[in-house]
Parts: sequence; structure tokens; C-alpha cells
Amino acid sequence: MDSRPHRLARYPSWLTRWIGYRANTPPKRPDYIVWFWSFIGAFCGLSVLQAVFGHAHYFIERGTPSMVASFGASAVLCYGAIEAPLAQPRALVFGHFISALLGLCITKLFSLSPHFQSLRWLAASLSTSVAIVAMQITGTTHPPAGATALLPALDDDIWALSWYYLPVVLLSSMLVLATALLNNNVQRRYPVFWIAPATPPVAKPSPPLGTPISERQTLDGASSTIAPTLVLAEKEHRDGAMEGIAVVSRAAVQDLLDKMKFVNHKRHQDGELRRRVTEITDTWDFKETARPHINNALEMIESVYGHLTDLDAKVAVAIFTALGFTIDDPNVLDSLAFDQFHRRHIDSTFHGDKSPLGLFAKVANQMVEYYPSIAAGTILVSALQFVNASILENATRGTILHPKALPFVEYRRSVSGVSEAYACFIWEKASFPAANCYIQAIPNVCLFINYVNDILSFYKEELVNELSNYINDRALVTGTSATDVLRDVIGETVAAAERVRGILGEGDARDAWDAFARGYIKFHIDAPRYRLREVLGDDFFVEE
Repeated sequence: MDSRPHRLARYPSWLTRWIGYRANTPPKRPDYIVWFWSFIGAFCGLSVLQAVFGHAHYFIERGTPSMVASFGASAVLCYGAIEAPLAQPRALVFGHFISALLGLCITKLFSLSPHFQSLRWLAASLSTSVAIVAMQITGTTHPPAGATALLPALDDDIWALSWYYLPVVLLSSMLVLATALLNNNVQRRYPVFWIAPATPPVAKPSPPLGTPISERQTLDGASSTIAPTLVLAEKEHRDGAMEGIAVVSRAAVQDLLDKMKFVNHKRHQDGELRRRVTEITDTWDFKETARPHINNALEMIESVYGHLTDLDAKVAVAIFTALGFTIDDPNVLDSLAFDQFHRRHIDSTFHGDKSPLGLFAKVANQMVEYYPSIAAGTILVSALQFVNASILENATRGTILHPKALPFVEYRRSVSGVSEAYACFIWEKASFPAANCYIQAIPNVCLFINYVNDILSFYKEELVNELSNYINDRALVTGTSATDVLRDVIGETVAAAERVRGILGEGDARDAWDAFARGYIKFHIDAPRYRLREVLGDDFFVEE
């Protein structure tokens, strides 16, 4: 990446801020700040235009309209959507001028015809069409300028200006730009660029954040260029501070929480749930090994599925979760006969099996009692996929990922998280007897479940150099950095959550989803294994 200072950095900030330069990226402003300055900007900008053209004798004597109508539309972009490429000075000024020039030339050609009045509609359509292509070719696309092109053909006052229309449009553009610079740089930043956007750095395959700086190399074996701040962070890593990872993780977690509008809340223990689960798990031969996983499962159900009204369903989900956590434990994993699981499930020889896998198969089969048939079937398939994913992860451990293997990375992530089961668990049969009210949302719920876990697991996995995970695998095969992937995944997570709410609409199904989403994030934040107290600080947490 080019480390040379920006050419405007040498000038005083009181000057450069008004032409859009910032040494650091400005913070994202609350919506109400954006709304306020959009209103002020549009009001002042359009008022200036009308004051100049509607009250100056120079323009009145020449019959200039108080405002070229298309600049009302420009106000939406230049004061409201100020970060959009279509709102930047190049598009604003040249888009309007090119369109005005083409519109005037085409209309004048049509005016040579004795049938000009009956052909003005054709001149208008052709003017805008040609202007669009011209703006695309020159990289000056500005949607309101489409109207600037057709006005000479449709508006008699504009047509009467003849070639004088061009300086009027140019001056109008400059006035809008001047007021935008003054208004938009008070609490925001405008423009993002003047002539062309900054060239992004070429993405290079980047190892995960936890990889030592000294070991980071490009694909051709040459040492990559590392920013001084990362070198300093690496030194801190070697001293055990891991501040670089903490900074990245804190920003990522806070970004997710802000975009999801998450507010921490107290988790309420469910005494009856705990009593029922304890009665069942006390009969397990492996209960001592499973004890921490049982406790984690109870905390998860209380946080994530506390909205379930059917206690039996809640108990079944807790048992399913406790067994899933136990099976996923590396200390237990290698002792289980995974290779026989699917065959024994199909031929029903799991009957009476008291092992974690046998009990897991049993509780998965029982879900039809608590969930509609399609949801229960999905839960069962998800459980089978989870076991299959455990076999897959063992078989592919240490395998070098191919650069074209992104679909495999996505596939492996989708089957390993039991996300379909946990998506269906949100809506139990007692409250939602038909799955039609939520089934279309399931794919987006699955994405949300997996990605939230990936985001909130990132910190603890980087600390222990656990690099075989979705974030780092996706970074590896796409040739980007883990932090870039993390940022993209946050955006995809929030978008998936919004799609779920849109699909469900108003009502109980969406209320259940909202409760789940809040609880799912809370469970990860509160669980000690994710170590997010180190990232968010003690003040963020609510004492139970």
C-alpha cells in the first residue's frame, strides 16, 4: 500500500477540511445527524440558486429561470447521499454540463426541421439517451443530469436561453458544489474524491492475523511489506499482550453490536428446566465428562431459547445441545465411533445405546414430538450432517486449501454448525404448529447463526493460534486478509438478519426471531470460552 502522505496533508486542517480531506477516516454519524444536515444543505443550496437566478438583474433581464429543475434532484445526492460516487464533484459538474451541451445540440438540430414542434418529444428522448451514454463513457454519471439534457426540448424558457443555457448550468453546478462543501463538512465529509476515487491496494493473499510477522510471505516467496503499526503489534504479541488482535476484535464486535442494535440484558435462570435436564443427565454413564457441556447448554437455552413456551421442547433442545457440545469436545471426539454412526442410525441398531452418539441420535429422532414434521426432519438431517462434518474435519485436517475451493469452505462451514437444527428450534410446534410461517427464513437464519459464531469466536481463536476456522479459510482462498473477511462477514450477517425480519413480517414468528437473535448474541458475549470480557470491558456486562 502506498504510504506517502496525501498531497493535502501539508496544508492546515482548517482549510483542507472544507474540501473533504481528513487525515483519519471520520466516524460514522448517527442517522439524525445525517438527516439534519441533509435538510439544512438542501434548503440552503436550493435557496442560493433561487436567490442568484431569481433576484439578480443580470439573470432576470435574460429571462433565466429561477432554477434549472434538474438541480432539485441533484440536491438529493449532493446533500443527502454525499458518499455516493454519483454525488461527487466530477459527476455533478461534468455530468450536468455534458448533458446540457448534448441536449442543446440535439434540440438545435431538430429545430432545423419545419416539423420541429411535433418532434420535440423525440429530441428530448434522444438527448437524454445520448447523454446517459456520454456520461458512462466519461465516468461522469449523475442521474439528475438526464433531466438537464431533455429540458431544452421540453421547456420553452430553457430553449429561449439558447447557448446561454450552458453557463447557467455550469454556474448552478458550482453553486451546488460550494454549498455542499460548506454544509457537508461541518459534521460529515464531502467529497470522498474530486476527480477519481483512490485506487484500492491490490489484494494479496494474507495469512491470518496470528501468524508471526517474520513468517508472512507473499505467494512467490518474497517477504510482504508490513506497516510499522503491525510490526509494533507483533512485538506486543511476542510479549504476550496481543493488543493488535484485541483492537481488531474489539472493533469487529462493537461494529456487529451497533449494527444489530444490541443492548445487553440479564439472563434469567429457569429452575424447572435445570431440574428436568439434571434428572436426565444424571443417568448418563459419562455425566462427569459431560458436566461442563451440560452447564454450557443450559446457559445457552436460557439465553437463546428462553422464549419457548413448551418446556418439553426446551428440555429436548437442551439435551440435544449438551450432547452436541460433548461430541464436539476434542477429548471425547477421538473415542467415538463416528464411522459407524450413519449405518447404525439407518439400521436402528442405536436402540439402547447409551453412548453420546447413541443418545444424540435418540434425541434427534424425538424432535418430531416438539416440532412440525418438516422442521423435525430438518433437525434430524442437520444432526446427521453435524456428525458427518466431524468426520470431514478429521479427514481434511492439515489439507492445503486450493485457491478455487471457496465453495468447499462455505460447504464445510454450513454443515459443521448444526445451524439448520438451531434455526428450526426457534419455533416450537406448541406455538407454531405449521412451519409455513417461518420456513422461507431458514437459510438466512442459518447464515446468521454461523456468522455470528465466527465473528464472536475470532478473538479467542486468534489468541490460541487456532487458524483452521471459517474466517481464516475464507481469507486464504480469496487472497484477502482475515480482517477484511471479518468486516465483510459482519455486513453479510446484518443483511441476513434484516432479510429474516422482512420474510417473517409482523407477528409472533418475528417476535420469536428477535428474541432468539438477541439471546444468541448474548450467549456468545457472556460465555467465558469466548473471552469477550477482555475485549468489551467489565462495564459492558450485566451481573446475573
